[in-house]
Amino acid sequence: MDLRLIGYFLIFLALMQFALGFVAKEQINTLKLVYMPDTCHEGDDPNTCPVLKDNVEWYIALLWVCSITIMAFGVWLSFISKDSQLLHQKNKELASKINKLSKDKDSGEKFEIFLKGLNEDEKSIMQKVKEQDGIGQNTLCIRTGLSKTKLSILLTELERRGLIRKVPEGKINRIYLKEAF
Repeated sequence: MDLRLIGYFLIFLALMQFALGFVAKEQINTLKLVYMPDTCHEGDDPNTCPVLKDNVEWYIALLWVCSITIMAFGVWLSFISKDSQLLHQKNKELASKINKLSKDKDSGEKFEIFLKGLNEDEKSIMQKVKEQDGIGQNTLCIRTGLSKTKLSILLTELERRGLIRKVPEGKINRIYLKEAF
């Protein structure tokens, strides 16, 4: 449940309790005047009337203290918790970005280690295919600077080792990495 809604509800509850305290105080004063008619009359000064002098009962004061406490907690939930929710959301975003960067870094390191086991021409081919997965064989020929024959032989060898796969599309062969690095 949303903390702001709980906070707003607590503020409303505290205001209702506060109002109830005022109503209860007035009702008690009225009842004192009704049941003790000889002592004080309506409209008398509360400072001179002994019954009205002690007009704040301990339970009404306790009700007001509870109301103020509940209202303070409601305000805290309503307004302060917004900042903590935003902070929590930003922390989640940062954590996901950090995880993504660490995975990208790990995959880059794996690929660099993998390339150490290949000769220079094979390294060049694998780097170009990684840069653009699904590259056409003719485009790869231009980017690597290898002849069509040598490139075809190297691609066949890499395909035989299970590192790449050739997918024919019409007159063009598309080259894809078999493993994700």
